Amino acid sequence: SMEKCIKHDNGFGPKMLLFRAAKDGKKSAFDFQKVFPVTYGMFTNNKFRWFQYKKDILRIIVGRGSGPNFRNYQSNQVLKIWKHKFESFHEILCAVEASWVYKGEQINADTFLSDFDADLSPSNPAPKEPLCLGKAKGCVTVVSKSDIAKMVTTMAITVEEGKSILYSGHDDGTLSKWNLDDNTEIWTKQLYKDNREDNRALNSYDSEFHHIQETMGVAGLVIRPHKPKSSYKGKISTHLIYTWTDCYEGIPDVEFEDRDPATIKCWKSDGTFLRSYACDVGKDDEDKNAHPSIGPVVFCPLYEEERGIWFDSIVVGLHCRCESYNWEGDYSQFDLEYSQEGGQGNIIPFYEHSEGSPMETWRESLGLIRALAVVPKKYVFSYSVCEGTGDPDAMVLWSCKEPGVPLYRHDLRDYQASPYNQNLTRLAEVVGISIAGTDIVIADKYGDRIATVYVEDDDGEPCIELKGYAFMGNGENDDGWHGRMAMSERHAIMANEIDPTVWIFKIQECYSHEKLDKREGNESEFIQEDECHEDNPRRYHGREIAVGKVIFPEFGGNKPNRKKRKSTFAFLGEEEDTKDGLGRGGPIVLATKGKFLIAGYTNGTITRAPHLPSDFESNDMTIGANELASCSYLPSDEWHTPYLEQLDDPDGPVTGSGPDNECTIQ
Repeated sequence: SMEKCIKHDNGFGPKMLLFRAAKDGKKSAFDFQKVFPVTYGMFTNNKFRWFQYKKDILRIIVGRGSGPNFRNYQSNQVLKIWKHKFESFHEILCAVEASWVYKGEQINADTFLSDFDADLSPSNPAPKEPLCLGKAKGCVTVVSKSDIAKMVTTMAITVEEGKSILYSGHDDGTLSKWNLDDNTEIWTKQLYKDNREDNRALNSYDSEFHHIQETMGVAGLVIRPHKPKSSYKGKISTHLIYTWTDCYEGIPDVEFEDRDPATIKCWKSDGTFLRSYACDVGKDDEDKNAHPSIGPVVFCPLYEEERGIWFDSIVVGLHCRCESYNWEGDYSQFDLEYSQEGGQGNIIPFYEHSEGSPMETWRESLGLIRALAVVPKKYVFSYSVCEGTGDPDAMVLWSCKEPGVPLYRHDLRDYQASPYNQNLTRLAEVVGISIAGTDIVIADKYGDRIATVYVEDDDGEPCIELKGYAFMGNGENDDGWHGRMAMSERHAIMANEIDPTVWIFKIQECYSHEKLDKREGNESEFIQEDECHEDNPRRYHGREIAVGKVIFPEFGGNKPNRKKRKSTFAFLGEEEDTKDGLGRGGPIVLATKGKFLIAGYTNGTITRAPHLPSDFESNDMTIGANELASCSYLPSDEWHTPYLEQLDDPDGPVTGSGPDNECTIQ
């Protein structure tokens, strides 16, 4: 179709010119078949016939192209070469029309060239699509909304007295509880004040208000079993709910400078408040209360050597920067006490079952903590990004046996290099993380690509290996849309808001898949290819790695009635007006457990996919949810990203030095 042709041609290439489109976007009276009959036949005969005009040289070519983008050729494939600076595209086509001669003989659309036409299979065949586990018409609506205030921001599934329970957090600060067995609402509680109006009023280009975050409601949600102390006298809840928000503590009743530390709040299953955990890491380098925002949150056992026991803990990544104790990455002589005496870190653990008691912070990642994942009783994996740009900083592996001790760091940035050469990786725009055993799948490029990471620990010296990448081929690279990831015990499930299809990956099979693109390096070296052009042979490899997919309905089946507006490009005519903020209609939040896969949308609608088949159904029907992996969606250019105060260096070993403070600001 003309629209499809223009879409893949960006409106300005030769395909568009062939149409000679009128201003109203309709095909003009220009008849290509009549004016260029031989060329028209060549281009519609299902054989490889093409031409190339480059640097004032026109080549008419037959046979399959070769090379990364199928645009290379052998000399015997060229029928004719014109060395001429053509004045118009029409002149080029006139030359092409006169050039269909092979070995002195005129050829036409029916001519078979044995040297080139023996194999007419596609150069870049459509990807092998994974098994479709559900389509839009088979999905069930849990709740239908059309209100951006009810934007779904987080979800988790648990079990309670034999029932399957869904919790959904929303942008207006509410948390809702649903019975998935009959799709009924159990209750809705206002956990946080509805600050959306303040956000809209203050979210301007005035830097004074840039600390107001986009997600003012429930930013994160974890379900944990209730393990009360023997002295506990209240009603025992079947499970506990942990939540946090991107808002600063106290808004709108206090000014930003007078805010309290950001807190994780714990609630019983009936929505009553139980306790909180204050993320207080002291002062920043300007001697003001740092009070950074909460990033990712995971739960894991940590070991206490003094008592010789493992205890349940909460590990919180903070949206702030700190000094690296060991810049060289050699941890063989790491001194934990020395590190702790030198200042606070940007990862803070808590004793889960105490009254919000924190432990010593962990200090090694220079950047803002974006994602965390847990290998139980072994490691905590952290991924950090640079303040401002959001470029990758480092991946660090921390010990659970010796809390606070880093075991390995995989640097993603060389702060000593020139600004253009600092980036060491293709990893970018990370929006989700899943883990199974020591295998990690990361959703990056806003959910249009997976990256695989493997924690190698066979020889007793663990390390982090970034194994490769695979695109899904949605063809967008724009921070105006959301990507998300959910995980079960075996599968990672990825969505992005631009497309209603979600993709399911078997976590422990991704890192060794033959379709994985294992090339690595500075992102600028791959930027043209990573934009996912139509002729990129790796464009859909992620779909071939996926083991299943589910096609949800757009907007959960409740598509908004939008007005039309003139397109930016006149030849496209009119397009949907998306100023309502509801986006492009794909899911922005996912949750999964057992046979359930749930999608949440910008308009507040929640939709359940058809029950997953037994091969994909998770065996995990425990109470916990969202415990082992977490990703923050805070913007890297948040107005307030404090640099934590560094104390005078105590006496002790110095095994490396980090860059100057300003080097972390790009």
